[in-house]
This record gives sequence, structure tokens and C-alpha cells, in this order.
Amino acid sequence: MDELEAVQRLLAERPPPASDVVTAARASLEQAVAGPAHGLAPLHLNGGRYVLDQAPVPPNRWRRWRGWLAPAAAAAAVAIVIAVSLAVSNTVGFRQAGMPPPATPAAFAKVPRYFVTLTGKALPYQGEHAEVVATATGAVLGSVTVPKPHTVFTEAAAAGDDRTFVLAAQRGKAVTYVGGRHGPLMYYGVGPAKFYKLVIARSGRPSALTALPVSPVTGDVNGFALSPDGSKLAVSVLPPIRLRPGRPAPPPRGSRLMVFTLATGAGRDWTLPGIGWIGMNKPNAQSLSWAGDNRTLLFQDQLGTGGATPQIRLLDTATPGGSVLAASRPVPFSAKQLSSIGGVLILSADGTKIFTAATTTVTHGGITAQQRRSLRPPRQCPWRGRAAHYSAHCQKIFKELGKRATRVFNQERRDGGGSLVTYTTYRAFSVRTGKPAGVLGRLHGPGDTRGDVNWANATGDALIADGPGPGSTIASPRLAFGVVTGGSFTPFPSQVQALLSMGRGTW
Repeated sequence: MDELEAVQRLLAERPPPASDVVTAARASLEQAVAGPAHGLAPLHLNGGRYVLDQAPVPPNRWRRWRGWLAPAAAAAAVAIVIAVSLAVSNTVGFRQAGMPPPATPAAFAKVPRYFVTLTGKALPYQGEHAEVVATATGAVLGSVTVPKPHTVFTEAAAAGDDRTFVLAAQRGKAVTYVGGRHGPLMYYGVGPAKFYKLVIARSGRPSALTALPVSPVTGDVNGFALSPDGSKLAVSVLPPIRLRPGRPAPPPRGSRLMVFTLATGAGRDWTLPGIGWIGMNKPNAQSLSWAGDNRTLLFQDQLGTGGATPQIRLLDTATPGGSVLAASRPVPFSAKQLSSIGGVLILSADGTKIFTAATTTVTHGGITAQQRRSLRPPRQCPWRGRAAHYSAHCQKIFKELGKRATRVFNQERRDGGGSLVTYTTYRAFSVRTGKPAGVLGRLHGPGDTRGDVNWANATGDALIADGPGPGSTIASPRLAFGVVTGGSFTPFPSQVQALLSMGRGTW
């Protein structure tokens, strides 16, 4: 998260990195040779064709290597993803002609009627407006504008009734790097976050926003969840990063998890000791999830430098504040499971299961194993999570590896290349044991994309999820959004796909 914040601030003040750095970063990401550090949502530049699959995931996957590319190239990779989302948004959405057949009403009857998405002149997943959308059709039923003096909505959370939402509003900082020096004016939220309640009528029309009696929260909000009964709001926050010219960003400390009672504004506060953070950054701020008792909260934390030790934990929010580790208990996931599951975890209503997506990318053909090995960093230059931890010698090696990766992948494209296939499995895991408790559905398709569960009903027999989508190319990632129920995937119509491909729906 600190690297992303640093890149955002960097790009707000200077043009994008040189083309050779961008090319190396992009090539490394496209082929998944360089994967993210544990606990960070993966960055993806391409996707796959929609295919419904009931076959098991092949066991012969190859591992993704952590972010071994030079720190400058790693920063450029984040810049690419932001720029792709903003500057070439017309190529990211679904084309109407390439969409699967319209979804059947039977699947939609099992999911909420409405969702809220943030739109406007802002970075992805933020917006000047909060639009209320019909899940089955994509029709926009109404919208509200962020109250002044705020500029952008930065977070949204929904209660279990599908009609009560809470929005976070912040002032906006201008970002003008999109599309070049004179690109369109965009914003991203900074400063204290103020919370507002949004209630939707049965018709889907939004009411006026109501300011909540909760003190503004200062810091980077990276977890946001409303309890099923709409009475409590859980927020995880990382203190602002203070960057100094010529110095590396400091390691993240002081991450907090707060739970507010919305009727009174009263709150409880738990702190993560040492280096690390609670929650995930956009678009995975749904990394907090409530059980149906409106008391038990599931959260993710990343401990140590670079978030090297991820954990999934359960907190009884009725306990006094203090150390979040002392007040919570871990779910016994294995390290292998934690490395493969998606960024969004949803706790079942009875608190016994976790619903999530596990994504695996398999290479068929393409570059040889020997070529892949030639792109690995030497043992004396292991991944350490931040530019300051690399010696000048290692940085020189990373730069050469970036050039070599560019040559290898350019040659692969000229030769026709190999094929990447993404396999996404939607699973239930046991909270007590951390072991799989059932497969809810599967998708697979060519390309390197991702999969997430965005919403689940009380029992997990109906999910709103995304996975490998139709019409993907290396330069244009495409996801399919739809309903997983009865072991099958029913895609949303094109209007909903277009909205969700440029933002995130909150159900």
C-alpha cells in the first residue's frame, strides 16, 4: 500500500517513467514472471475468454515469482495499471457483440436487486457520484453527489437489507498525468474521511444523504464494512505516509481497526503492533466482513516488512479496544492457501465458513523453462519489499533482468507465443480448520486475469463474482461479472458488465 501511495504522489508531480522501464515492467506482469508480494492484490494487464468449466484445476501450475523487477520498473507497473484504467478506458469494457447470452431471471432472484457504484472524474473505484443501479438490467435508478466541501466518494459499504449504504467522502487531490502532460483532470481522495448514510426506496430511488455522527477518520482507509443490520461500521486505517525527497518511504506502522455505532458515533479502536497493516487497498477494501450476529468481524492483516506474513483473523467487536492481535483469533489457513485465495473474503452468516475465489494461471507453450530460469534474480538479491533494501549491485542486476525480459517476451510475441489460461475456483473454507469445505463453481479462460467474490448470501449457495471474461487480449483485460449458483455461472447483461468493468459494485 505504501508503494502505491508513493507512486500516486510521484505521478502527480512528474511524467510517467521512460518507455524502456514501462516495457520491461509490462512484459514481466503480462507473463506473470514477477508476482506481487504477499498480501497485495495482483496487478493484471490481460484477461481471458468466458468459458464455463466443471473440470478440476490442473495441478501442474507454475509458481509466480515475487516482484524481482527493479524498483523503478515495479513502480512503473503500478503506473501502467492506473493509466490503463483511466486513459484507455474505452478498451477495457465489454463490447456488446462479444457478450454471452443474456442472463436468466432465475439466477438474479437470488441476489440483491440494487448495487451502488462510484462514478465521475476520479481514480478507479472512487467517484464524484454514487449511482444506484438495478442488478438485473444495469439501469441507473438515481445518483447522489458528494457533499461539499468534499470532492470524491472513496468507499461504499452495504447492509444486509440491500437498501442501506454508508459512503466515505474526502477532499480530492488533482492528478493530471493521465493521457500525458495535458491529460484530463482527475482526483483521488485525501485528508479526513467523513461518513454519510444513503437509504434506497423500494423503487430504487436514493434518498438524500444523511451525515453520520462519527468523527472524521484521518489516514488511508483500506477496509470498510457495514454490519448486516446497518448499525455498525468497521473501518481499517493506515496513518498517512510522510514522504521526504531522496529518502525511502518508511515502513507502515500504527494500522488501526475501528468499529463505530452509527446511531451515537461511539467507537472502539484496536491497533496492530509493529510493522504491517490491516485490510487491503482498493479495490479490495471489502477485506473486512461481518457475521450475521453483527458482532464477529473477519479481517486480513499483513505483518512485517512488505506484508510478508499475511493472516486472516476473527475479532469479537464487543471486547475492549487494544491490541488487535490479542483481541482476535487466527483462521488456520496454510501459507499456500493464503497465496492463492482472492483479495475479498466473505464470512458466512453463521460465522462458520469463508467464501472466496482461488485463481491459478497455467502456461501452455511459450517461453521455455530455461528462459524462465534466466529471468530469476540471483540468491544474493532476494525480494525485500522496498527500494531502500536493495544494494546498488542488485539494482543493476534488476535493470539487466528487465532488459532481458523485454527481449525474451518480444521474441515470444514474434514467434506466436504461448498461451496463458486462468482457472478460477469459487470455494468455501472452514473457519475452524482453514480447510476447503466445498466448491461453489468454476470458470476458466485464456489469458492472465483474476477472480473475486463480491457478494454472498447467508449460506453461500448464491454468489456475485467475477472471473475470466470474453474477448480478452494481452493489452485489454476483460472480466465477466455474474451470479454463481448451482455450480453454474450466469453472466450479467452488457450494461452491468460495462459499469463493473470500470468500477466496483457494492451489494
